[in-house]
Amino acid sequence: MDFGLISSMRAASDYDNILLFYAHGYDRGQGVTIVNKGNYHQRVSPEDMKSYLLDNSSVIRENNTKGKGSVIVLNSCQTGSNESSMGGKLSEIMKGSLVIAPNANVDANGNAVSGAGKWNIFVNGKLVDSFDATQEKYAEMLKQINEDPSKFIEQYEK
Repeated sequence: MDFGLISSMRAASDYDNILLFYAHGYDRGQGVTIVNKGNYHQRVSPEDMKSYLLDNSSVIRENNTKGKGSVIVLNSCQTGSNESSMGGKLSEIMKGSLVIAPNANVDANGNAVSGAGKWNIFVNGKLVDSFDATQEKYAEMLKQINEDPSKFIEQYEK
């Protein structure tokens, strides 16, 4: 699938070992919608996302080549709703990777979840943990993961 341009995907400069992905969640978190070069909205499934990430993200590609999992944060509304949401499915098809996604709507900056929402953590298709959705907790979590992503992933693979 040709996504065109996704300007919302990046390995943030402060978090070199984490892929942050910003897009609109759709259909209660079953996928994401991106705006491509033609400026139209395109729905993206977990399978399409995996292909795109392997082709276009040096973080994901390098980890995959080394047989290591990656940490992917979906800053997309409701993509962590449950194990059948985008977060759960993406973690299932990207074995060994850890996907963090919100179970509610996120603010425009993608840093905080509205209401009583949480950030859910998925590994191999399973919901393994969650944490409060405040901006402070989000920043703390990213810093902790970035220090040693493999260690963070391993604690949930057991």
